[in-house]
Amino acid sequence: MNDWKQAIFLTKFEIKTSVINILLSWFIVTFFSLIFLTSFNSYIEKNYYGFDIYFLTILTFVPFLFRPKHYQYQKVGEEFYASPTFIMMNQLPIPLKTLAKSRLLITFVYLVPLLLVIFPLMYLIPGVSQVMDILSYIAFSIIWVLIALNLGMMLPASDSGDKTSAKITALYFVGVWLFLMIFIGFFHHFIGYGIVAWTIYLAENWALTTIIILIIITIISWKFWQRKMIKKVKKLDYF
Repeated sequence: MNDWKQAIFLTKFEIKTSVINILLSWFIVTFFSLIFLTSFNSYIEKNYYGFDIYFLTILTFVPFLFRPKHYQYQKVGEEFYASPTFIMMNQLPIPLKTLAKSRLLITFVYLVPLLLVIFPLMYLIPGVSQVMDILSYIAFSIIWVLIALNLGMMLPASDSGDKTSAKITALYFVGVWLFLMIFIGFFHHFIGYGIVAWTIYLAENWALTTIIILIIITIISWKFWQRKMIKKVKKLDYF
């Protein structure tokens, strides 16, 4: 319990020093989301890629781009990338498990309040309520909050750093983007409809099962990234 209290304290510290950035991310992402989500009817009718890309990127990764620079993953040495703040905190008498938890908790700060605003507003968009009733839509929203948390944890988890080069880092991000495009293309070509449409089907027919599975995956992801961060810190030389 004391471990969690310390992790929450460290998370609150980042919130206090980043409150403008966090509020700005919520405002900007919400504003552009409401504009983009007006295309919901077109997505249902035409099943175009853009809607799926939006859900898998804008609602998961983009909010973290607003983090202050000293918290972000960046070059801090010769072929070494990490969060400068994470390195600084690692020099303090803070248990690694606590430090890792605090970084993963920030995922909830950037995403959960944002999504709790976007999804209720999305239901007011013409056409959405015709596709899903309120209970299905609540399930749909919960499903996407859990998906966003699972994907979103990847960025704060990178705070611990890597020994790599700018070229490899660039290739990695290009590779992730290509994988995402191929993954979305797989759904559209072989399944016959997009990922968002698929989650609508799950929310209407397999809501409880899907949510339970995603909760289990979220717990596993939390433990995986926490252990990976601790392992990296023990392996890397920050000096």
